[in-house]
Amino acid sequence: MKTNKNPLLNRYSLIIFDFDGTLCDTRNTIKYAMNETFKYFNFSIPNQTYLQKLIGTGTTLEKTIMLLHVNGIDEYQVQKWARTYRKIYSLKSSVYTRLFDGVEEVLLEAKRCNIKSVIISNKESKAIEDSLRLFKIFDLVSLVIGGDHPLEKKPDPMTYNMIIKKQFDKATTNSVLMVGDTVTDIKYAKNCEIDCAWVTYGYGGSEECKAENPDYIISHLKELQENGHG
Repeated sequence: MKTNKNPLLNRYSLIIFDFDGTLCDTRNTIKYAMNETFKYFNFSIPNQTYLQKLIGTGTTLEKTIMLLHVNGIDEYQVQKWARTYRKIYSLKSSVYTRLFDGVEEVLLEAKRCNIKSVIISNKESKAIEDSLRLFKIFDLVSLVIGGDHPLEKKPDPMTYNMIIKKQFDKATTNSVLMVGDTVTDIKYAKNCEIDCAWVTYGYGGSEECKAENPDYIISHLKELQENGHG
């Protein structure tokens, strides 16, 4: 764990945020959309405990669909199910998705201090951007990289090396912070060789995330603005 007397936010010139479980509480939207997708294809809804566990891993939608099909599913059907899921998710996102407390304040403070905010997620870009517009924080984010991007997904560092480092010339190893809630986010930060703040209020399992040794552990996003230890 790192320590520093300055506010955590002000130690960096670029903050990379995860989306689900970090900025937005999308758990109910994900569950609703997945259950309705199973119903649409005349399947019983998946085991909810297992679905919750998969949400907590931060894995891709396609892999989640594959893992929920205990008897197997081919790639063509996975893509068909994913398209249906995304349509249902888009229709109900404004109903079930909630912005976590403190998100707007932190993003506003970052922009005021000329700290760039980037979102990287394994969720489709449009779904992220729709939520950002819904909560009127779209203009506070400099870049959104979603799971529909052709590069390798988190925790692979390709998006950081090929997009973020090239687009933000101040994005050096010591000036970038990753903020996320799952093991996938922590591993992404380590693979990118940047610092990571794990948020405990998200979806990731506590023991699994702590075992990855994040640089900072925070229980509320506004702790990024506070003085004291990381």
